[in-house]
Amino acid sequence: MFTISKDGRSLAYVSRQRIENLRSIGFDPVRSEVEGEPLIVTEGTRIIRAPDVSPDGGSLVYYMHNNGQADIAVSNVDGSRERLLTNDGARDLIPRFSPDGRQVAYYSDAGNSYEIWSVNVDGSDRRILISQKGQALCYPFWSPDGQRIAYSFIGGPTFIIDSQKPSQEQEPFELPRINGDLPFIAWSWSPDGKRLAGDAPGKPGERSIYLYSFESNSYEKIIDAGADPLWLADSKRLMILNDGKLFMIDTSDHRVKETLSQKPLDVSTAAISPDNKRIYYTLLSIESDIQLLSLR
Repeated sequence: MFTISKDGRSLAYVSRQRIENLRSIGFDPVRSEVEGEPLIVTEGTRIIRAPDVSPDGGSLVYYMHNNGQADIAVSNVDGSRERLLTNDGARDLIPRFSPDGRQVAYYSDAGNSYEIWSVNVDGSDRRILISQKGQALCYPFWSPDGQRIAYSFIGGPTFIIDSQKPSQEQEPFELPRINGDLPFIAWSWSPDGKRLAGDAPGKPGERSIYLYSFESNSYEKIIDAGADPLWLADSKRLMILNDGKLFMIDTSDHRVKETLSQKPLDVSTAAISPDNKRIYYTLLSIESDIQLLSLR
């Protein structure tokens, strides 16, 4: 978006910067309502996304774009003591804590294609967990008991493996497609271990939220539009993103309640503490300036 003056000696253009930082806010899990004022967790001009809260509620893991890189970082929940778990030219994305809090799983193109990786929270033992030749993998997360890991191909579908077996002995279990056609991309495992929440293609340009039941090996549509469904501790309600806001959905009757809006800014990614008493989210802002260059 630029324009040159008629005399050819000046150039005006728009400089646009995307900024995403972490915030937190109190949450009443009984009333499904936020309480208190948001707290600043991170500041600056970085892009920080996809927070996840450690099982003990004391740490956050997330990925951030900085200086052309996408790296995994961990910090205290107030943003202090931030440190990098990865620091290279690869795109390291969507980290999730293991149930014991000792490892972080994420996906990365550090190898030949996107694969599922893990790293200890002290930064040691970084390694490939899952690789499937010719496929780009994404969105790993553990079952509540740590015995299994779910992940997806980019674009779906979802697979589950036994986390206790070495990679060469794995036999991934592929979840069925919805109505035999739509690829389901899982995002979170219910705390009772019985269901997965994820999404699948919906109306043009939208994703619909579905639940997969291990018991019935079937799907249930929860809402027509939404993203990133996360279970609350009761294994009944979900927190989802839609239109830059956070909503709570009761999966038993599909009731929807708007929970958090920061308009005109957008809530872009979110997580909830294990006790469900605090929500951590990234807030997207776009800053634009008009710049003028002159030829002297």
